[in-house]
Amino acid sequence: MSEQRKKLLALLGSVFILCSCCGGLSIWAGGTFSQVTVTEPKQVQKIGQEIAIYTVPESYAEILGFNFMGTKTIAMAHEDLATDTFIFMMQVPHAEGVSEAEVENQLLAMLQRFNPQPFEMKQDRVEARLVNDTEVDVIFNVGSDDQGAAYQQMLLFFPSQQGKVFLMAQGSAATWNQAMLDRFLDSLR
Repeated sequence: MSEQRKKLLALLGSVFILCSCCGGLSIWAGGTFSQVTVTEPKQVQKIGQEIAIYTVPESYAEILGFNFMGTKTIAMAHEDLATDTFIFMMQVPHAEGVSEAEVENQLLAMLQRFNPQPFEMKQDRVEARLVNDTEVDVIFNVGSDDQGAAYQQMLLFFPSQQGKVFLMAQGSAATWNQAMLDRFLDSLR
């Protein structure tokens, strides 16, 4: 298995952990995971459209989706894995009696606790940015994998027509394309 495929699986595993934790689930059987995982392009696109309106970056494709107990998540990657930057979007589940800020803080804390191995990430900076006509904080993290290769990560929450959305982009510093990610953020609705 290639190093990029291993990293993709690690990232997808992290999204799975986020989905299961955010849904308040602590037990998942292997069969359940396969039942809620979608790889057929039209089905993944449908899940993505239920999360937000956006334009998929050039040469990227929606490759994987999850839809379980109201939590929807999709992953996008470069079609031929020419770059290892992946984009994940998750519809933030609404929890009765819990503020949006509390949910955001819990998601960020879980991501830090269940950081996809072999990555060690730390916060580099936070920038304010308009996304869907709303100013949001964009968190930029930097780190490295177990081989010492530099990685970057971008995290944010933004409002969509379907509610609050969590977005994470992560990839090696060598292939990181902030201009492409900025265009993607500009397309979010």
